[in-house]
Amino acid sequence: MDYYVPLEGSMTTNDLENAADLTAAGLLVDGRWVSRPRTHEVRNPLTGEPVGTIALGTADDVEVAVDAAARTLAREFPLHARRAV
Repeated sequence: MDYYVPLEGSMTTNDLENAADLTAAGLLVDGRWVSRPRTHEVRNPLTGEPVGTIALGTADDVEVAVDAAARTLAREFPLHARRAV
């Protein structure tokens, strides 16, 4: 899908562990890093101090992520296994 273009120099979750500015990482949607222009400042709820910035996803990002999760569940947790739960 053209809409989801991986960011240059793919990052891993290990790269993000100490990152305060997650806007450079973008969002992980359906296994791909995507950049988004809108951001949100994250604050410590106790002190109110800024702790970082995150990229904000779109409704399309949510739809793609939910579809990816549904595909994964259907593949890795077949219907007969879900019925047993």
